[in-house]
Amino acid sequence: GLSDGLEWKLGTNPLLADTDGDGTIDGEEKIEQQVTLEMEGKDCAVSAVSVELACSGDMENQVFIENTLEKDPLSAGVVGLIGAPIDIQSMTSFEEAVITFHYDKELLGETKEEDLCILWYDEANMTYVMLEDSVIDLENQTVSYTTDHFSTYLLVDKKIWLDAWRVNMNYDEQTQV
Repeated sequence: GLSDGLEWKLGTNPLLADTDGDGTIDGEEKIEQQVTLEMEGKDCAVSAVSVELACSGDMENQVFIENTLEKDPLSAGVVGLIGAPIDIQSMTSFEEAVITFHYDKELLGETKEEDLCILWYDEANMTYVMLEDSVIDLENQTVSYTTDHFSTYLLVDKKIWLDAWRVNMNYDEQTQV
């Protein structure tokens, strides 16, 4: 069910229907793959965004990563945004996927690496959700998150983002109508 070229790319043997002999033919075998969107612009702190997951067939024809900076003004205006909002769509089912933002620490400006965090846009509730268990890898300059669904994802400076939502309200003041 796979072309010889795709078999070669996926690391399976085009001469065998079931390379690993597990009873699942290569065309239906879920193979760990990765697709990456390289970000344009030399001054962008986010250099690339990648998605890794196990799927059958060629992931590049099934998982799509898009920079939506020019298309999504709501996400583009998020306070503390580093880089651009990223929309990820999939035409294949998966159990879990790892989303990784690759960044250049020299281009973070005042943002500290330990303050980086991934947000996702919860379409059902029309809100952004901070993924506090985002994993920061200082050595490889990446921030990753393991998810079971796709949506719009953003890399943010969580200190700036949280500070923007902290409002000191004085409940002792009474408003006159």
